[in-house]
Amino acid sequence: MPDAARGYVRFAGTLSKTLGVLAVAMVCAAILLIIQVIIYRYGLGRSTIWQTEVIIFLIVAATFVGSPHVLEKRGHINVDLLTQLMGERGTWRLELLGGVLSLVFCLAMTYYGTLWCFDAFERGRVTPSIARIPLWIPYLSLPVGMAGLSLQYVANLLEHVYEGRAFADSPEPASVGAAAKGSD
Repeated sequence: MPDAARGYVRFAGTLSKTLGVLAVAMVCAAILLIIQVIIYRYGLGRSTIWQTEVIIFLIVAATFVGSPHVLEKRGHINVDLLTQLMGERGTWRLELLGGVLSLVFCLAMTYYGTLWCFDAFERGRVTPSIARIPLWIPYLSLPVGMAGLSLQYVANLLEHVYEGRAFADSPEPASVGAAAKGSD
């Protein structure tokens, strides 16, 4: 692999890890808010206003923002029925086609998600609840997540083309490998 491509793959991996950490922080924040809601509602008998809405936004945002890290770790679900029926060369081509189509989809989602976010910002759209959260804030997770996913797909495609690495290749966790060896 050329040095420029290797550098890009490292950059995309670092960005994906950073977005993964941000996604974990969002999930942790949502968990803390859930605990706060439980204490307020059932412990103190007080009502909550904005927490439920923010919890939903955080979980959805974590899904989008964390998706590049999942792709980088090849942690997505992979159905390999078709590739089992094909030869090695056919599998390589199919994975290349799937990676390119996925990249095109992610780029389109980045573009239209950005337009959607800017539209909400320019029009001053807010949630209909009493919290009146500006909608561009939760909408921002879509273009950020899809842009990160696009960059990671490019890195995966570079690895696939230059090193022959399959999109489904992932290092097996030690616990899984140990369990498989123990069952032999």
